[in-house]
Amino acid sequence: MSRLSTAIEARLREGQKILSIYITAGFPQPEATVPLMQAIAEAGADVIELGVPFSDPLADGPTIQAASQRALQAGTTVAGSLDLLARFRQAQPQVPVILMGYANPFMRFGWDTLFREARAAGANGFIVPDLPPEESADLLRRAAELELDWIHLVSPNTPPHRIERINRQSSGFVYAVSVTGVTGARDRLPDSTRQFLQRLREQTTKSVLVGFGVSGPEMARRLTRYCDGVIVGSAVIREIEAAGHPYEAIRRVRHFVAAMRAALSEE
Repeated sequence: MSRLSTAIEARLREGQKILSIYITAGFPQPEATVPLMQAIAEAGADVIELGVPFSDPLADGPTIQAASQRALQAGTTVAGSLDLLARFRQAQPQVPVILMGYANPFMRFGWDTLFREARAAGANGFIVPDLPPEESADLLRRAAELELDWIHLVSPNTPPHRIERINRQSSGFVYAVSVTGVTGARDRLPDSTRQFLQRLREQTTKSVLVGFGVSGPEMARRLTRYCDGVIVGSAVIREIEAAGHPYEAIRRVRHFVAAMRAALSEE
C-alpha cells in the first residue's frame, strides 16, 4: 500500500478516526504556510490537504475562494506550493500530504513534471475536483508509477454505477461530499447526509472521509459514526482569517485542530 493508505489503515486499526485538515498554500501569506502545516501536524492531524490556489476554484465556497485569491495576489504558484511542501517535509517527513488543486494550472505546469516534482517535494497524492474519473485513467496510471494516490469525490447524487467506478479507480480513500454544493462550514448537515454515508459505506471497499461543511468538533464527532474520518477546510481558513497576525493564526489553528482531534478520540 501507499504511505497514505498505510497511515490511514494503521490509525483505523488503533480505533481512531482520521482527521484531515485543509489549508491554502500561500494564505494568509507564503511564509506562514509551513509553520501552519507544522502546527496542524503537531496538533494531531493524520493528513494535511495543501490547496494549490487557482482563480476559479469551482468546488470551493467563498471562504476558500477568498483565501485562494489572496494567495495568488501574494504570488503563490504551483511551483511555489511545491516548494512550501518541500520545506515542510524537512521537519515533518511522516504526515501524509495531499495536493488539492484544479486541472487547468496543473495541465499548464505539465502533468509529468507535476508528478515528478510533487513526489520529490514529498507529496503523497492528489485531489483534482474538476477532473472526472472517466477522463483521468491515464493520469492515475502515471501518478501510481510514482506511488502518488488519486482521490476522487463522491456526492449524494452520484449514481451507484459511478460510485463503483470511483471505488475501483481511487486510491488512498474515497472523498465523500457531505452535501450537494461547494465547500463551506455549515451549522448543521441534513439528515440525508447520514443516509448517503450509510449507503456509500455499503458500496465502497476504500476508507471514506467526509468533507464539505464540517464546521467543528461536535459535528465531526457525530459524522464519524458513519464514516472513517473527516476533512476540515473552510472552518480552518476562518480561524486564520480571524487572527490579526500570522503568529495568532498559528495559535488559533493549533487549538482548533487539537479540539477536533480530541473530539474524534472520544468515540
